[in-house]
Amino acid sequence: MSLFSVPTTYGRLDGHGHEGEHFLSQHLSANGDGSGATNMNGTYTLGTGDGVFYIQPPATDVWYIELLMVDIEDTAMAADTYGNINLGAGNGMLLYTTKDGPLGTITWDILDNEPLTTNVAWAHLAYSMTMYGFASSNTLLAARLEFDRISGGSLVLDGAKEDCIVFVCQDTLTGLIDHNILAQGLKVVTPTRNP
Repeated sequence: MSLFSVPTTYGRLDGHGHEGEHFLSQHLSANGDGSGATNMNGTYTLGTGDGVFYIQPPATDVWYIELLMVDIEDTAMAADTYGNINLGAGNGMLLYTTKDGPLGTITWDILDNEPLTTNVAWAHLAYSMTMYGFASSNTLLAARLEFDRISGGSLVLDGAKEDCIVFVCQDTLTGLIDHNILAQGLKVVTPTRNP
């Protein structure tokens, strides 16, 4: 059954949802709630704290993230560039989870200390990655990180613990046309928590 064939008031894919469960589709953003900047094509300097994009549930929610949809749009891309930017010996991008907010303690380094510096790096990380070339237009890299394939289940973000998924840009990406990461899953509002 398609994720979108179930009414959005239900939280379970089998259609047997519960009150307070809703589908979640939100971009990682500069302020974590999806209303800030979501396009990652900026100028970033290592160690300054800029270039941090994240998603964090409110304190009343627990979110079950099923997947991250990554897209990079640029002119013609190669395997060894990031979009169409040659980062060379650049610092790369980081992807991890934290507790205590986006600058808090790292709980899972999804990249295992291997920053993303190329398009092909997304292929190594993601369950599926495709590059779409359009006639006389830009190229789109689309990657899906499915957490059930990585960890055997959803990635749980507890708002009361200030859990986050964080993507850090450590190189200048102004040459990219577009770069976004969309999180999808299930959000539970005011859940019953175990002590």
